[in-house]
Order: sequence, then C-alpha cells, then structure tokens
Amino acid sequence: MEKKKNREWLLLVSIICVAANLRAPITAVGPLIASMRESMPFSSGVLGLLTTIPLVMFAVISPFVRKLSDALGAGKTLLYSVCIIALGIVLRSYANVGGLFAGTVLLGIGIAVGNVLVPGVIKARFPQRVGLGTSAFTLSMTALAALASAVSYPLSKLPGVGWRNALAVWFGLALVGILAWWPNRALITRAQAQKLDDAPQQPRAESAEEQRSVFRSPMAWWLTLLMGAQSFLFYFFTAWLPTIAQFRGVSPETAGYIAFAYQLSTIPAAFVIPTVAARLKDQRSVI
Repeated sequence: MEKKKNREWLLLVSIICVAANLRAPITAVGPLIASMRESMPFSSGVLGLLTTIPLVMFAVISPFVRKLSDALGAGKTLLYSVCIIALGIVLRSYANVGGLFAGTVLLGIGIAVGNVLVPGVIKARFPQRVGLGTSAFTLSMTALAALASAVSYPLSKLPGVGWRNALAVWFGLALVGILAWWPNRALITRAQAQKLDDAPQQPRAESAEEQRSVFRSPMAWWLTLLMGAQSFLFYFFTAWLPTIAQFRGVSPETAGYIAFAYQLSTIPAAFVIPTVAARLKDQRSVI
C-alpha cells in the first residue's frame, strides 16, 4: 500500500512538471512583442500570431489525440508531446523567421496533446482524487504562465540575453518535464488497458455509439461553446494585455507585471474550484 501511494505521488509530481509546460511558452511572448518588433520586419499584428497559432493547433490536433494515444499509449504520447514542445522552443528562438513560426506550430501541437491527455491520465489514475489532481494540474499551469509573463521582459534586458534567449529559457522547463515523465513512458490509462483486454469481446456497435453520442449531445456542443469563449478571453488578454498597457504609457517591465497579476488572480479559482466541483452532483451552478 505504501509503495502504491509513493508511485501515485511520483506520478502526480510528473504530471505537475509536464503541466508546467502547457502555458508558459505561450504567455512568455506577450511582454516581448515590442522588443521583437524592433528586430524583425513585422507588425504587432503579425507577431500576435505567435500566440494565435497555438490556439489554432489546439483546434486542429485535439480531435486526433485519442487515436494517437490509443496507438502509442498515453505515456509515450505525452513524452513525445513534451519533446515536441522543447523542439518548438529552440526553433522559435534560433531558426530565424521560418523557425519563429514553425517552432510556434510545434509548440501548439505539443501543448494540444498535453491539454487533452493530462486530464485523462488524472481521471484514470486518481479516480478518488480527481479534484486534487486537477487542482495540481491547473495550479502548475497557471503559476508558470504567470511567472513567464512576469520575468520575460526583465530577463530579456539582462546583458547578452535579448528576447530570443529569454524565450529559449523555457527549454529548461521542457527538459525537466521530459526527465520527470520518462519513468512513466510506458503508462497506459485503465481505459486503454481494458480496451486491450476486452477488444475481441467488445461489440463494435457499442464503440461506434460512444463515438456518435458526443457529437449528437447538445451538452457537448454547449460545453464546446463555453470553453471556446473562455479560452478566447484568456488568450486574448494573455497576448495583448502587455501591449495595451504599453500603449497607455506603461513601461514594458510594468506591463509584464500587470500580465503577471492578471494570471496570478486566477490561481485561487484554479486550485479551489476543481476540488469543490468534484464533490458536487450538479456542477452547473459553479459554471
């Protein structure tokens, strides 16, 4: 029993290390847009694509993550996703203009996979502690996202750093995620294990009905609309709040701190709400 608890805690720590990579590489960009514009032949609008492209990748990649995970296993798929994030960070900083956007695409792909898989792993591996696991997941994402907004600009102004190295710093965080998740590379969710065990006996009609039910569910479509609107608001402010603040006469460093405060304000809800929601039979009132 003690060994099982230790394994669960180690898995939770690994999840936290992976989750830390799912926002910070994006939120680090906003405070640096003005600096990037000075050294690159692009307008702020074009550079704003650096926070928009990952969202497009979320929409494009997310529907295929489950099939990919079923084929490779959740552990390997998640490991590969963090490796892709690490590669994207390097390309974005050091592979000139083409790499700036290609690296951002890779970042979006890796983060999209993590967005889909990590909650599924939590639900499968911590069925009695879904609220705690989800709180730890969202808290690590939010905290590192806020930190990235706060330190990006001051870091870029250190001697010999610049915006490229300031963005590349997050490669270190990706490396931590890879090393932390490596022992879990063979992990599969209970659902995947059951599928492997029961595949010969499981009726195909049942599986097909499962697939159809999501797309035919009004609740699923309403949740999609809700989460889309929520994500739009979050990423809009993440991308443009520092620029808006600078336009109003605020210094770039202070603008980064404003973005930091904005994201920091979401941490209490990110920590408390999943735990509360997991105990409620009806979560509509919380939403």
